[in-house]
Amino acid sequence: MENNRTVHSWRSKRGEHFTSPAIYCDNSHEYVVVINNKIIKTFQEDFSKGKRFTVNTFIHKIVYHQKSNKSYVVFEDLTISPLEDVLQNPKSTTEFANKHLKSCQLLDDSFHIISNKDGVVALTVIDVASGTSSSKTVKPEKSGEDLKLLGSCFNSNNKNLVTFWSDGSVCISGDLNDQHVEIQQVKKLPVHPKTLLTVAPRGLIVSLADDIVAVVHSSPTNKNELTISAVDLLYGSVFTCHKSPTTASAQVDMFDGYLLMIANEEISKVDYSAEAVTLFSVAHCQQKATSCDNTDLYTADNFYLQAEAAQQKHLDELMGCKKNVNKMKIWTELWDSLVEMKKISLFSSGTISLLMKQLLNEEKFKLISKIINTGFLTTRISPYLLDGVLKTSDTGLLMDFLNHINDVSEQDMVKCLDHLLLSDKDVVTAKQEDILNKIISLPNTNSDVKEALTKLSYQKSEALLKFLCTILEKSETLQQDELMYKQVISWVSNLIDVNYANFITYQDSIEILVKLQQVVSLQSEYMEEFRKIELFMMTMENAKKLKSKKPQDFSYKIELMSI
Repeated sequence: MENNRTVHSWRSKRGEHFTSPAIYCDNSHEYVVVINNKIIKTFQEDFSKGKRFTVNTFIHKIVYHQKSNKSYVVFEDLTISPLEDVLQNPKSTTEFANKHLKSCQLLDDSFHIISNKDGVVALTVIDVASGTSSSKTVKPEKSGEDLKLLGSCFNSNNKNLVTFWSDGSVCISGDLNDQHVEIQQVKKLPVHPKTLLTVAPRGLIVSLADDIVAVVHSSPTNKNELTISAVDLLYGSVFTCHKSPTTASAQVDMFDGYLLMIANEEISKVDYSAEAVTLFSVAHCQQKATSCDNTDLYTADNFYLQAEAAQQKHLDELMGCKKNVNKMKIWTELWDSLVEMKKISLFSSGTISLLMKQLLNEEKFKLISKIINTGFLTTRISPYLLDGVLKTSDTGLLMDFLNHINDVSEQDMVKCLDHLLLSDKDVVTAKQEDILNKIISLPNTNSDVKEALTKLSYQKSEALLKFLCTILEKSETLQQDELMYKQVISWVSNLIDVNYANFITYQDSIEILVKLQQVVSLQSEYMEEFRKIELFMMTMENAKKLKSKKPQDFSYKIELMSI
């Protein structure tokens, strides 16, 4: 997962589909999958040589219990059996070909199963050790023939059930230990009714962290697009994590802290940030959004709600998609109408994140440059700002970014270097040289620079080393800017450290290494001579101080005594 690399991949035969997540059994050293709801297949590395076992009851999923090192088969008829017992006698199961289960989670050594039959949602808890079970009905806040349960999960404290319904409602239950459990709506997500019911019947909702869940739902504006949104269960705030084309098998899952999107026969990681929900985090949640629908979010933002009518009109025009609108003029009027505290408030709100996304989509880079030059913008507010800037190949806009964005990360520095450096050319234009000098001068941490440089190709690392050598060759660099000189030496050291093996292996790197050695030797000689001169100067200064000292005045008297 860390390297985003496929280790093994297996495909089923034509007409066969995997209907449960695969598990790996440590005791038998085998993988176990479910095919077409009724076939259990076990195999090691070669999928074609595995064994097949056909059961009579539809299987919901197979779950591995880490504490007991055992695997259990969860059937659609609300029965659970150890995998070993099922494989020994697969035909002992009863005939059952319906699918009522919506979710099954192993929590505190008990299976918590949510089923939905004839519009009745039931929670069944089955103890792993004893096999005893208890069941209770969960009553939704509203009901109807058209309202269908699409998915469910439990929040991190395991006391509340979170459900997702066909009308887009995300609901949370009361304490599951209570005798009567009712659920109430937290948030209603925008959905496209023609596509919502075509997605997978499970895996549409998963718990991310304390009081935060991820939900797969259809886009309100595009029926061919699915959205993963994070919903906090305390205040109902929402931000979008990911968008993808609609597919009949789209679902989400959590594994070892990673949020996974499973669609189109691929597994992909979804970047997200989840922390304990507070009023502060809700106020800033839109800054974490990687994508969003401007229409129904910015109008609910506190900055917009507290703005004057004229300012709201300006924001509506900036967020709109109408052509032939002079957004540069509108922004100027809006900016001039704001007092200093309101300007700070604007850049602390979710509104500016949505506006920057809109402007990047419309490629309004002149206006983007003006907003950057305010000095208030950060990469946290607009995570994809640098990608948009580099896409334009506008060196002036890139210089604005480097001059006025205060939180440029080491990863972004190297991304800029990768964009500017040409491995097949040693010539650097004057504008490129200015930008490269600016990047090198930015504050950084050695460890983070080293990590970022691992993503820079060897050819471009060599080109960067050549450029740094030209800076070291200029003796006036030391006299003009000692801090810059130290930055250059730090970058050279990190480059050599990261590319040490490459510089030794490739013969074409000898030339630049020899040149670097000559420059270092020359600068070392300079430094040695400077030290000698410094010693002479200190000696002269001390001698001068001694000469300037005057003898102290004192008085005396002579007394003659007769004895």
